Amino acid sequence: MSAARNTGIKNAKGKFLAFLDADDVWLPKKLELQMRVISESDSIGVVACGLFCVSRHDHSVREVIPKDYPERNQLIMDLYFDPAVFFGAGSSILVRQECFQKLGMFDASMTAAEDWDMCLRIAKNYAVRSVPLPLLEYRARNGSAVSGQNVERFLEHELRFIDKVFRSDDLKWRLFLKARALSHRYLRAAWTCRAMGQGEGVRKYLCKAIGIYPPMLFRKEVYHPFLMLMLGKPRYERWKERVRPFKVFLKLRLRREAAKDAIKRLLSAFRCFLVTFRVGKAEELIIIVPYRDREENLRQFIPHMHRYLLGLKHRIVLIEQEGDGLFNKAKLLNVGFRLYQSQSAYFCFHDVDLLPEPGSCDYSYPAMPTHLSAYCSQFEYRFYSYYFGGVVLVSRGDFRRVNGCSNQYWGWGGEDDDLRKRFDRTWTIPWARRMGRYRSIERIAVGHPMAHEDAKREGNPHYLKNTARLGGEHLSYDPRTDGLSDLKFQLIDTVAGDGYTKHRVRI
Repeated sequence: MSAARNTGIKNAKGKFLAFLDADDVWLPKKLELQMRVISESDSIGVVACGLFCVSRHDHSVREVIPKDYPERNQLIMDLYFDPAVFFGAGSSILVRQECFQKLGMFDASMTAAEDWDMCLRIAKNYAVRSVPLPLLEYRARNGSAVSGQNVERFLEHELRFIDKVFRSDDLKWRLFLKARALSHRYLRAAWTCRAMGQGEGVRKYLCKAIGIYPPMLFRKEVYHPFLMLMLGKPRYERWKERVRPFKVFLKLRLRREAAKDAIKRLLSAFRCFLVTFRVGKAEELIIIVPYRDREENLRQFIPHMHRYLLGLKHRIVLIEQEGDGLFNKAKLLNVGFRLYQSQSAYFCFHDVDLLPEPGSCDYSYPAMPTHLSAYCSQFEYRFYSYYFGGVVLVSRGDFRRVNGCSNQYWGWGGEDDDLRKRFDRTWTIPWARRMGRYRSIERIAVGHPMAHEDAKREGNPHYLKNTARLGGEHLSYDPRTDGLSDLKFQLIDTVAGDGYTKHRVRI
């Protein structure tokens, strides 16, 4: 494969090069969106994109979105140690041709891991970027290089890649780091064998991974399979039953984040207990719907919600954004809350295109910020643990405590995750989930069936700006200065509709 790619590179005339393996599929707009990013600066050497891992029966099994690497040293470290990194997957990258002229071509002696090797060389000399959208179908078939049938050959070339990396002068004596990198490769081989039902291969490679780098045993995904291998399944199951009462204590292994989460869970339980004393207090549910130009959806949404919430005191409020500028869903939610914050009520932030399915959704008073739309038809009813958009219940106090939503998310994407991070950051009590099922009025019309419609249609600089502002694990700004505290809007008029109230605002 490396030699074939090198032949293509030698004969290519363009300033930029992209690669497409025979069993992969580019999705619409892949090159267009990558070209926008790589054209921003001559210092950018490679742009990757997200992908769908597809099984041999063309069934999407998981979506992989590459990290954003503003600091390329982090990508270099991930390429060393994490064999699951898909940043350099051959069909996902767009490369500036001068990178090959300056750094050389693919290593023809390698029939696997050659894309990691190439991406590592580029990352050491150029900036790297990614498009956070799945724009590639990456197929792993039984006869492919990464399948279980070829695990030994693939592992051999991965080990050769690690050996080549650690021959460089700056890493030559970093034996501890090399052991860690090798251990991760053996661990990947063990999981590949497990997926193929090759028990002997699992035992062989798992023991090698732990033998080379013993701290690997303390990883959760490693010590349970290792114990099962050592004890046998019956004895392992008995051991699990005996240690189950101590599971909470085992999770607090001097890890700050684990301890923090445990405290939050205790606070959550205490808060749920306190909420039981509020049952007799009749609080109204106010459903805030950010709205613009969705009349067809509204005609279905209003009567459906009134039927569903029959017996629960509620009202539906539409906050309509005036004008044709970029839509700001989060700011409209702030406006709706500001208009009704003096009411004795709790709030539900609700998309107009999601309809609760019969008997599946609980709109009662939330003990903590609660996500309702866990399973949606637009996602084929798949559960995503990180998803926080669509339908959210929140009390007045909780929303005030986090200063509401950010006002800066113009266009599609980012505002829901921003709100979730605000709840987590201020220890408002971790957001909970009620496993509701929702039918999306508008089904996906374009692109891959797993891709969100707006992500395919609106994959533009505004979306990229929103995701960049969202940051990584923590927010990249101080939420105390952005939200309800600095909200500015103009109320143009208020209209009483059939079963709802609509406020038209300029923001």
